[in-house]
Amino acid sequence: MTTLNLPTVWAVPDQVRTIYAHAREVPAGRTLFVSGQFGVAPDGQMRAEFAEQLGQAMANAEALLAAAGMAMTDVRKATFILTRTDDLCVLERVRQAR
Repeated sequence: MTTLNLPTVWAVPDQVRTIYAHAREVPAGRTLFVSGQFGVAPDGQMRAEFAEQLGQAMANAEALLAAAGMAMTDVRKATFILTRTDDLCVLERVRQAR
């Protein structure tokens, strides 16, 4: 299993590095599990607006996919968790744009 914690995605804090990784590649069948991406930029700053946060989270996921030699077209399942229903339209718009 290969762990992907890229410098172009926010840094995983040392205290959770043993239990968390942005992505793990499992050799059998070229399966890549990407977890917990949110709107934190590589400089550690959280984006202000939901659309910006979503765009950054998707950019983080795309960077992890690229590091594994994959692209968004290889994604078979994505789960988005919203805390406000008002963000559903923004979610759809940003997803369609990518």
